[in-house]
Amino acid sequence: MNISEIAELAGVSRATVSRYFNNGYISDEKREKIRDVIDKTGYVPSMSAQALRTKKSRLIGVIVPKISSESISNMVNGISQILTKNGYHILLGNTENSIQKELEYINVFRNNHVDGIVFIATVFTKKHIEELKSLDAPVVILGQELEGYCSVFHDDYHAAKDLTKNGYHILLGNTENSIQKELEYINVFRNNHVDGIVFIATVFTKKHIEELKSLDAPVVILGQELEGYCSVFHDDYHAAKDLTQYMIQAGCRNIGYLGVTEKDRAVGVDRKEGFLNALQAAYGGVDSKSMRVCEFNSESGYRQMKQLLDDKPNLDGVVCVTDSIALGAIECIKEKGLRIPEDISVVGMGDSQISKVITPKLTTARYFYEQSGQEAAEMLVNLIDAKEINVKKLKLGYEIMQRNSVRNR
Repeated sequence: MNISEIAELAGVSRATVSRYFNNGYISDEKREKIRDVIDKTGYVPSMSAQALRTKKSRLIGVIVPKISSESISNMVNGISQILTKNGYHILLGNTENSIQKELEYINVFRNNHVDGIVFIATVFTKKHIEELKSLDAPVVILGQELEGYCSVFHDDYHAAKDLTKNGYHILLGNTENSIQKELEYINVFRNNHVDGIVFIATVFTKKHIEELKSLDAPVVILGQELEGYCSVFHDDYHAAKDLTQYMIQAGCRNIGYLGVTEKDRAVGVDRKEGFLNALQAAYGGVDSKSMRVCEFNSESGYRQMKQLLDDKPNLDGVVCVTDSIALGAIECIKEKGLRIPEDISVVGMGDSQISKVITPKLTTARYFYEQSGQEAAEMLVNLIDAKEINVKKLKLGYEIMQRNSVRNR
């Protein structure tokens, strides 16, 4: 598949397809036609060919001190939204507040010929200044003011762990839940000759499998189980089943369910099966009208909870497959004038920070996310160093966090 074939299938000129991939102006109608063809064919443009033609890599390096805080996540998300809209991919370097790592990432991004760098730093040494001045690519400083450079100020960042203890640098691709971006980042990492990939995905299409099989570098799947690949994942089935049983034991009899697409095996299928089997054992089944499919956000949780209450006004409990969905459901329940947990009990999954501070505090399932990242990293290092040659699967447990959103027994 090439851009001439894309043009023919979309009914547009080759030049129009070229402008589409280079973020040039085309009409919304033609853009939609080209996007439909790309979605149906799974076409991924060659990054190397584009770089040779345009003299641009379409890569932006982002250097951050820590990646686990909400503030850093929000900043990277904002950066990603704008850069993605303008046709760029992000390579993210996590330095753990190490000056040496910052200097190393400047060189990593120089060697990968990025088109620009966003640098979130805390200290600028003489060596920092020398390295930055030696770059051909433009640099924007985020969080500090540095003479001679464009700067944007911010306040806060916190903690995380990665592969750096083994001497590796991390290039992080934020796909914003886009299957197309996932496929593109596989090619970005292939073209940058990474030593290995940790892939946190929700859906695996036929094209995903083809692209993963074409890689020379080892791959570890995090958060899902994928046949033929080393995987680190969570016991989603039993977590959902235990939460549902906890609500049943608390006296809930009319329990609703706010789930997600079944294209996501872990969250969409395994958690749903845990919920259904718990109700099957206790009450002989569940009314399909008590179940809704949400997107992965609180706004969708709010909308679907509203429909659920309209259709099933006698609900006395609801299982939400993420804390974000639960937050939306709680807002809707309160706006209806109902009390939590006296009228309706609510549970989520994920044990997010906000689940501990909302009123009432949310009963939820805690997963060991940091440990899962560590295990995946160790697994990948062993694959790279040829210490591990067999496909390894690791299922991690969970903990039910009993708080105040479920009625007392």
